[in-house]
Amino acid sequence: MKFEGIVKSIIYRNEENGYTVLSLETFDSPIICTGTMPFFNEEDNIEIIGDIIYHEKYGEQINVKEARLKKPSGKKAIINFLSNGSIESIGKKTAELIYDKFKDESIDIVFNNPDKLLSINGIGKKKLQKIKDSSEAARESREVLLYLQSLDISYNLSNKIYKNYGDDTISLIKTNPYKLSEDIRGIGFLMADKIALNMKMERDSDFRISAAINYILKNDADMSGNCTMLLEKLIDDVYELIKVDKDIIKKQILSDQLNSKILIMEFQGNKYVYEKELYKAEKSCAIHLSRLKNEDFIFDIDIDENFEGFSKEQEDAIDQAFRNMLLVVTGGPGTGKTTIIRAITRILEKNNLKFLLAAPTGRAAKRMQESTDKKALTIHRLVGIKPDSPIPEYNEENPLITDYIILDEVSMIDIRLMDTLLRAVSDKTALILVGDHNQLPSVGPGNVLKDILETNIKNVKLKKIFRQAKQSNIVVNAHRINEGKYPYLNQKNKDFFFIDSDKKNFINDILNLVKLRLPSYYKFDPINDIQVLAPSKKSDWGTVNLNLIFQKELNKSNSQIKVNNKIYRINDKVMQVRNNYDLESDDPSNFDDGVYNGDIGRIIDIDVKREKLKVEFYDGNIVTYKKDDIKDLDLSYAITIHKSQGSEFDCVIIPMMSTSYMLLNRNLLYTAITRAKKLVILLGEKRILKQMVNNDRQSKRLTNLSFWINELDKVLK
Repeated sequence: MKFEGIVKSIIYRNEENGYTVLSLETFDSPIICTGTMPFFNEEDNIEIIGDIIYHEKYGEQINVKEARLKKPSGKKAIINFLSNGSIESIGKKTAELIYDKFKDESIDIVFNNPDKLLSINGIGKKKLQKIKDSSEAARESREVLLYLQSLDISYNLSNKIYKNYGDDTISLIKTNPYKLSEDIRGIGFLMADKIALNMKMERDSDFRISAAINYILKNDADMSGNCTMLLEKLIDDVYELIKVDKDIIKKQILSDQLNSKILIMEFQGNKYVYEKELYKAEKSCAIHLSRLKNEDFIFDIDIDENFEGFSKEQEDAIDQAFRNMLLVVTGGPGTGKTTIIRAITRILEKNNLKFLLAAPTGRAAKRMQESTDKKALTIHRLVGIKPDSPIPEYNEENPLITDYIILDEVSMIDIRLMDTLLRAVSDKTALILVGDHNQLPSVGPGNVLKDILETNIKNVKLKKIFRQAKQSNIVVNAHRINEGKYPYLNQKNKDFFFIDSDKKNFINDILNLVKLRLPSYYKFDPINDIQVLAPSKKSDWGTVNLNLIFQKELNKSNSQIKVNNKIYRINDKVMQVRNNYDLESDDPSNFDDGVYNGDIGRIIDIDVKREKLKVEFYDGNIVTYKKDDIKDLDLSYAITIHKSQGSEFDCVIIPMMSTSYMLLNRNLLYTAITRAKKLVILLGEKRILKQMVNNDRQSKRLTNLSFWINELDKVLK
């Protein structure tokens, strides 16, 4: 059946999939319409095809099958359309005057022959120009938005696309819809591919294959941490994605290489394919590290320091810090890395030399600041990364003015961030990199610290565990596990325990620990002090399920908001899962705008009506999130071990339960244990613990940083 009428109100609309409940005023009477529709506005004249159904609770409704916008007709509809706010300077009174003069031609006059409006009392040349500009913009934007929605693109994304491309939107998308995946956040290859296929684009078009190549390269970097891919694997992965003949894929790869979209490098008997930006970052890092390594030391420093209680390794590290413009210091927990940083900063101060301290994340920078009693920044703030500028404030043209830069937690730094930093380090600045090479590599692509250690860049490895640190089984067991030895468990008055559990009892056991036993015995706050670190997201003991359980059991607040099928409550513990440089601090005196992947905080306020919430992060920064940004927040009562890097927690609980074999390895367990300051509890099955200790296999990242550095050395020699 066909129905026509005016949209009186939008009762509900899912802005992701277009499912809408609206009240339609027909010639007979108002009726409720439900179904997936274009994103109509109130007062729109629309035509609907659907069936009348009877809902037990809501009565008679139209189940919509098709819906389209119609040009308004009749006095009421035309006046409502002209005065709905989309055309500047036409309110209800002016719309009535226009209709009285031009009747059913009113809309055509406004949009196609607006000069005739000068005959209307109250419309002069100035007002007419506003009407012209506004009506043209309204017509174009409406056409674009309806076109985009006809391709099953949500209203929010449609607006984003229109703001980005403006009047060129339709022609650009018709030419190459895959451009959306490059330019619009929220549209990846899979969505762009669906749009393209809806437009009947050929499955083996150059645009499609090129976009698939780009998607596979970027997805591999994001998911596996690789900086490059072997040519044959890239061809295989693209084929699995789009099922196009491999010879055609290979031909497109060569075409993209000729057009400088990607790069193919051949060395050591292998062909490597790089996404252009990652190639630039890796090669640039190698060049800048080689530059610093080969710089002559330029400072005359008097080392007036009492080294009583220092190990020979520590003394060597401090000595080398004042002999080299580039030094790497690595070591596990309890080996004195922080002591070295403190000593170096004291010596620099005594010699009136300037220095800067930095770390990859806000939490790591705060820890560095607390342990040294010196100001420490995030690397992003150090180099001045800002949302409104593609180039950081400090770069090759405008380097940081300082004598020394000391970076902590270097294992967390991915290749892109390291490149950004190195570009800001001048030839007259010494750089000291401090980290634990046995930790997991960065979340982003690259394996910077380990790659550097495979070159002849000067490094000092700290191995001696200090006596005070030996009092902690957290420290002792971390080193034992790293050496493939079974940890000491459940020793009296120690800080490392194993509690047996199984599939049947695991959830009850972990809730009992978090809610009752640990708060009672150790006075830990269940949310602030206790952190569950799980190997994976999936399974009953993965982060997704545990977070839902902990939210239900630990947070009884009734103040909540639902975004993209996720529920957020006041007092929830949350983590930012994507760098967002656009988010601004609510404190105007805090210039460190942006929230970064891995930052953890608590929700302190929710505005359901405006779909906003506020998060107070553990560094004290308070940030307001709008709806579009909220989706980048995940509950973090439980987080993956990968996401815990750079953080420390009073108490860490690690599930020892079955999961993917690749995740049950020594490196992952070592990283989790070293996140704890006061207490580690392993909960689960001892066979899983043994498996993790015995499994020293790690998925090797495909990177060539060490190769580039070593090759540059050969050239320089």
